[in-house]
Amino acid sequence: MNYPKPFKREGSASLFFNYTDPLTGKRKLKSTGTPRVGESKEFIKTFIDRLTPSGSMTFREYASRFFSPETNPRYIRYKMAGKQYGIGHITTMRQVLTKHVLSRPFADLEFASINRGDILDLLMQLGKELKDHPATIDNIIKFISSIFSEAYYREDLKYNPTQRLTRINYDKEQREVLTPDEIRELFKDPGTWRHKLDYDVFLFAAYTGRRCGEILGLQWDQIKDGYCYIDRAYNRGEKGLSVPKWDKKVMIPLCRTLLERLPERGESPYVFTYEGHPLSLKWWDRASRRELKCRFPGRNIVPHSFRHSLNTNLILALGGQEIFVRKYIGWTESSRDTQAIYTHIKPRDLKFIADKIDEMYCLEPLSHNNIENGDGDDDSSGQAVGPV
Repeated sequence: MNYPKPFKREGSASLFFNYTDPLTGKRKLKSTGTPRVGESKEFIKTFIDRLTPSGSMTFREYASRFFSPETNPRYIRYKMAGKQYGIGHITTMRQVLTKHVLSRPFADLEFASINRGDILDLLMQLGKELKDHPATIDNIIKFISSIFSEAYYREDLKYNPTQRLTRINYDKEQREVLTPDEIRELFKDPGTWRHKLDYDVFLFAAYTGRRCGEILGLQWDQIKDGYCYIDRAYNRGEKGLSVPKWDKKVMIPLCRTLLERLPERGESPYVFTYEGHPLSLKWWDRASRRELKCRFPGRNIVPHSFRHSLNTNLILALGGQEIFVRKYIGWTESSRDTQAIYTHIKPRDLKFIADKIDEMYCLEPLSHNNIENGDGDDDSSGQAVGPV
């Protein structure tokens, strides 16, 4: 095979090379990360081999291209289609397969020759060694299946040996939900929260059921006339704003209780900020531990529990009118797609949902005197942590 040659680029110490992306057909430029010609040629060879599948490639060689967003074909394909594919998923895949699969003889089998029996033999070995860790085995099955299914989709394989491979059935730790009484108790006194910012963010999460990325990426131009248009979200992989999960955009009316308690608008376009800067995932995780773990010891209560709670409490309060709840929260269920096509619900038709949230989670009239501004993000010591 003829590999691209490294070359110098003005203003950079590292060497570069050009290559054609097999997924898009576009010509791209990439740094080798080193100024040395020999090291650059070795980098280019490894990169191109991972990028271009070959009939003689081993599972290790073929799988390695799934371990980076730059070469993961499913990530690239989803990105081209405007869909999200989590960077965390890629990281976990690399860690799990490197630890439990790539160290085994299975990894050196010719990728195109692997059959279902080879995979079942691998899983039997893993089952004996990891019998107390069914979640790990289930992840391995999921990751191996995704690699083979993508290879089959791209026609790198004539058949998918993971087809009809069953996942592990085990008791997963379920997220718990909070009752309306617990929601009211949690948010009735802002003074019990360490920081106003924590209170503002999680109040919005509880009263709208929005996801983390949608809240961190929320901007003031999305809120108008009592409605909130969810058309963007913070994407960890892109390190910036992207489309919401599954590209599911939704306009929802905000309840009176929440509208009264939105933070004051500053110069930043973002609704929730630390010193004018958008909040980070690091802040979100620490605030969650700081405010939720200590309030609900022994219970699996996380920010996403607010989404589960709102769905559960609304369905109970509305007597099972699930279609309205799905529209408000923005859930996509493939089994309900036909129903969704034949159901025409406009944002104004969801106003009664916002009224129902006010009724369920009703707080006392807002008093601006009982909320003190916090000093920003801290852990247990009160030491501030900067923004993104």
